[in-house]
Amino acid sequence: MQKMKKKRRNTYNYWVKMKSNPEISVCCRWNFSFHAFVEDIGNMPTKHHVIRIKTDERLYCKRNCEWIDNDVLKEMMSFCDPNYLPNWQN
Repeated sequence: MQKMKKKRRNTYNYWVKMKSNPEISVCCRWNFSFHAFVEDIGNMPTKHHVIRIKTDERLYCKRNCEWIDNDVLKEMMSFCDPNYLPNWQN
């Protein structure tokens, strides 16, 4: 039970950090409801971040997001400009 509470708290903290960042756009459903965010993509797995599937779409929403492992994300980012990764994901 304690693990589940920690996972939910981590997911909530991530959601607050994500939606308060002026560099990104979050859909109205997620912007106003943490429960909708969890319902759409689930609790944050350990050491994961939300990424947009279609990077040309600026909006973070159910149809365009998924959780990705930090190690996979770092590997993907190693092929990009080091300044590409937004501050809120560091």
